[in-house]
Amino acid sequence: MELVRVEIIMNDVKMDKLLVALRKYKVSGMTVFKAMGCGGMLSNSKY
Repeated sequence: MELVRVEIIMNDVKMDKLLVALRKYKVSGMTVFKAMGCGGMLSNSKY
């Protein structure tokens, strides 16, 4: 068995279709993170 890491950035509306497609390939587990917001935080950092 080969372990493969796949990162997908997508809209949560398509999650059900993704799960159905992954079940065809017998993918049994995944970790899902919901990211909100955009861009980075601006600050005055001194290095």
